Amino acid sequence: MKFSTKFLILLPTIALITSCTSGGIGSSRVYDADSIPNTYEKRSPHSTQVMTPINYTCDNSGNVVVDYANSSVVRMKASFPDVELDNQPLTLYRQVSGSGALYVDELNPNATIGWHTKADYAVFSIQWEDGNQYTANCTL
Repeated sequence: MKFSTKFLILLPTIALITSCTSGGIGSSRVYDADSIPNTYEKRSPHSTQVMTPINYTCDNSGNVVVDYANSSVVRMKASFPDVELDNQPLTLYRQVSGSGALYVDELNPNATIGWHTKADYAVFSIQWEDGNQYTANCTL
């Protein structure tokens, strides 16, 4: 095989590998929650659609309305009577997960809030600094 043919075969592979590594694990990008709209227009070569918030029904009369504005940030409004959350606005940031998608808010000094999704199932969790935990299973 000639050098030019090998180069043309390797070039797309190198470009793909390079694009997969930029902005990934260890990225220090800071997101401004106010810049993420409640709905946004997603364009693809095949269609244009407006993404709307997704409603999850949870254990213990809980409810979470989620807006997956982009792949790194999720905005939600959570209502859980057991922990006195009533339509509480939250912004969570994507973390590395072995399975599904994991979003965490570690900015609150009193608690860590988590949202772990896979398919049509999700788990909402709060871990307070004193070690107490709250977990609710949610479905679409």
